[in-house]
Amino acid sequence: QIKTNFESNLNLALKNYNVTADRHSEAVDTIQRTLHCCGVQDYSDWERTEYFSQRGIPRSCCKNQNDCSEEDLKDPNKAKLKVFV
Repeated sequence: QIKTNFESNLNLALKNYNVTADRHSEAVDTIQRTLHCCGVQDYSDWERTEYFSQRGIPRSCCKNQNDCSEEDLKDPNKAKLKVFV
């Protein structure tokens, strides 16, 4: 049940993720950086968000911040090589 609740809350946080850096978005970034993950199941979860349509996958998913461009994050085929999977 804990896993189910965590997944549903994280899905909701992804859906509502935005660039205004609210506490839910900050929590998502912290989870992704700390656990070296991206999305709930994987990085493709981001493709179904409003944020992705505007900005791509968040930088908090990047394995290497110095090798992860905005262009990479907007293209799922490039992103899968640059983000946590």
